[in-house]
Amino acid sequence: MFMKTKIILLTMTIFVGASVGYNLLDVGFDRSLVKVFGEGTKSSPTEQPTPEMQNVITGGITSKNIIGGELLDFVDTGNSGISGLGNLNTDVRIWAGNSFLNRATAPFRVKHDGSIVLGSLSYSKHTWSFPFESTDGYTVTLGGAGGAAITPRASALQLMQSTILNQITRISIEELYTVIPSSVKNPSLSCSMQFGDSMDVAIIFGHKNFFSTVASDRYFGFYWKNSDTKLYAVYRTAAGEIQTELTSELPSTSVRKCFARVTNGGVNIEFYINEVLILTVTPGWTDWTSDYLFSIAVKANNSSENRSIYFWDVIVQQDF
Repeated sequence: MFMKTKIILLTMTIFVGASVGYNLLDVGFDRSLVKVFGEGTKSSPTEQPTPEMQNVITGGITSKNIIGGELLDFVDTGNSGISGLGNLNTDVRIWAGNSFLNRATAPFRVKHDGSIVLGSLSYSKHTWSFPFESTDGYTVTLGGAGGAAITPRASALQLMQSTILNQITRISIEELYTVIPSSVKNPSLSCSMQFGDSMDVAIIFGHKNFFSTVASDRYFGFYWKNSDTKLYAVYRTAAGEIQTELTSELPSTSVRKCFARVTNGGVNIEFYINEVLILTVTPGWTDWTSDYLFSIAVKANNSSENRSIYFWDVIVQQDF
């Protein structure tokens, strides 16, 4: 109700000179939001709308009578807006960066419960972000004597593979002081990465030694295979590790934004690529914990030269 009251106050002030009963149908839209200027219930406006009102009209608005006092359902300017639709905590009230139909995945949004999502960050959750200014505080393993390296590059992290086949270069970090990641706290992992030739690459939540140790840990993340140049969702259930293809063959220079999150208190895992939901799985987890916020691992498949992969915007979140 508070949101709708605000909309009424706004729209009452930007449409000047209108008489009572004058509505949006009279200045450019029918009930299907199709422009029909001059074909509404009045033959033409008695006074041209203000520039502010014209902006609202051209962006699109529901066919409600704003002068007579009826409530608006939403205001949509094409790439942002305000909505009073729905009563679920996840319903979006304010958004920017996407269309009305796709407002639930807009980079910026304020939800019905008051939580705020800003890009990959959600201020209703506990958040760890990793600017990679240095490798201090991380556990680093370099793959043999073949020139492997891990180097901060501005806000990105460069991992260079060894030239010794099957050697693993890895960086990981543990959470020791705040909260321990747990399935019932709906953890999530997001990152952007640029793929590299001649290496297998994984970024994993909840497991330190991917590629080298068979784990009993529950974990999830993303795995890029050099053998078929495809990106996979990877997660572990009580029955063992499962890998499911997320993308078709990718060029080695591809950049992908990857996001995976646990939902419903550990019931499901959702995997997104470039903000599009690709896969939902039901791992059958009972509650589990892990100190490892993330681990990035590279396994060398080339003995002739050092190849690199880049990660940035690595963020881990979970419920408070």
